[in-house]
Amino acid sequence: MLLAIALQESRLEARRQHAGGPARGFHQFERNGIRALLKNPDTQAHLRRVAQTLTVLPNVPAIHRAVEFQDVLGCCCARLLLWALPYRLPLRDQEDEAWNQYRTAWQPGKPRRADWPENFARAWRVIHGE
Repeated sequence: MLLAIALQESRLEARRQHAGGPARGFHQFERNGIRALLKNPDTQAHLRRVAQTLTVLPNVPAIHRAVEFQDVLGCCCARLLLWALPYRLPLRDQEDEAWNQYRTAWQPGKPRRADWPENFARAWRVIHGE
């Protein structure tokens, strides 16, 4: 899911949203997403611990700046965002469920449904070395 979402959001090419948008990192985090993680009782302590381990201040502006180039932090944020959902991660044959989880967690402004099946399938192929 993390790789599929990064492919969907940035194609693993853009660390900063095109046209000067607010999103940062391969998973394209905006301040509101980070704020939600820091407020959620299920994720806040984990994100604070990860940020401190990576010598990033555990607040919204610092984490938002850092996710642009700190890929470990970005992946941790992405995983925590999915972890906050009340669902199990989807299996390989559950592309529709994966799409629904992505949309629920990321709330993309322009979701590009047509791109998701290939990004999801590609992520599985990469992870399994196919």
